[in-house]
Amino acid sequence: MMFRFFNNRKKGLISAVMMCNMLAGLFSGCANDTISADVKGALSNSENSISEKSESIMPSSSTQNGAFTAKTKIQEVINYSAFEDYGRLIFPVNESYYSGDTLGELNLTWYTEIRPEKTVEICNYMKNRVDDGETIFYDIYTDEEKAADPSKNDTGLFFFKGKPGAKFAVCNSGGGMVYVGSMHDSFPHALEISKHGYNAFACIYRAGYETGPEDCARAVKFIFDHAEELEVDTSDYSLWGGSAGARVADWVGTNSTAYYGQGDYPQAAAVIMQYTALSEVTGNEPPTYNCVGTNDGIAPYTTMQERIDRIKANGTDTMIEVFTGLSHGFGIGTGTVAEGWVDNAISFWERNMKESDTKISDDTIIKTAGSEIKVSNLAYKTDSANAPVVYYSSDISAEGLLKLYKALDWTPSGNVAVKVSTGESENTNYLRPTLRACLKSCKKFPKRV
Repeated sequence: MMFRFFNNRKKGLISAVMMCNMLAGLFSGCANDTISADVKGALSNSENSISEKSESIMPSSSTQNGAFTAKTKIQEVINYSAFEDYGRLIFPVNESYYSGDTLGELNLTWYTEIRPEKTVEICNYMKNRVDDGETIFYDIYTDEEKAADPSKNDTGLFFFKGKPGAKFAVCNSGGGMVYVGSMHDSFPHALEISKHGYNAFACIYRAGYETGPEDCARAVKFIFDHAEELEVDTSDYSLWGGSAGARVADWVGTNSTAYYGQGDYPQAAAVIMQYTALSEVTGNEPPTYNCVGTNDGIAPYTTMQERIDRIKANGTDTMIEVFTGLSHGFGIGTGTVAEGWVDNAISFWERNMKESDTKISDDTIIKTAGSEIKVSNLAYKTDSANAPVVYYSSDISAEGLLKLYKALDWTPSGNVAVKVSTGESENTNYLRPTLRACLKSCKKFPKRV
């Protein structure tokens, strides 16, 4: 659309130049040769000077490096040539559920806390990777399947690559089972997961109670079948979803990929769910993490709390975070009380990975105090199942201490003493006693199940 408009402006300018020169010749008594020369000069420079004039009339929405900005038209991103046909899947294919002309103006139905800077970051992430020759999108259905069912043209996987050989996650956006709002509800999640080193895929599925989980299950099948090409570890994968996408993730995680006709693949190691009113519990749920806001009028936090309690009662690992004051659809929660929940969810996923797949080998190199040490060289290394567990955090803050406490998965009872070593005052590694203030009252501990 933009390029057509741009070309029309060119034609308009050319026509204007021709008309002005003709009128000037007529009224000033100039010879026809003079007019022809002027017009000829204008036409000969139409690809250069006219382009420059057009750009001065219509300001560019990109930086000097060609990057997208908050002022970039959404249609410009969709039509970016390197994105080919899948550019239209970056934003909802059902255009009636989003508004705004530019990336900075984007609004999605039922969503809150949409951050323009994150939208721009994601679009540039995609652009930079595809410009570097990387593949960022994969079809999950064959051309024959799409020809037989054209609705499958609106599906696929956007790949947010982590470390080669790392485990993977599939993220499913919500949208009330009528559209898919990936730009806020799965792309940001996938990007954050990839920053932790894991491979993440944002699933573009056909909105619907049957087609949604079918497409998600197909996505899992595709990743397993192309694991070598994608350079992913298929063990202990996780399924993520928000709102309607949370239902999709749960249904595939609980019912299996085979249930949706996509082959019998292993169950997910964890399902990560946000703001959904799903209440059913079958007893076959994978380890489940939930988060939701207290002001969610679509997915009451009490419903999620009750469901988590029932899953936990079945002996399945669970965790829930309830954030005061947040409404429905807060995404990754940047700039809100929920910021950092993705880190907690990843930690939950990690604690439910199989030990055999996550065991550190003797050849592993670890870094400490600026030095690199081989695990085999550690003097007190042990494989004993009875050995104490040591939790380490580089986050030297009150919040960091709370994360360590949460990692214990333990509720104090009776007379309990906690020793915190702070080092000596004025020394380099001295920890200020004020950091311990958060441990003085259990009222400050985040709610946890």
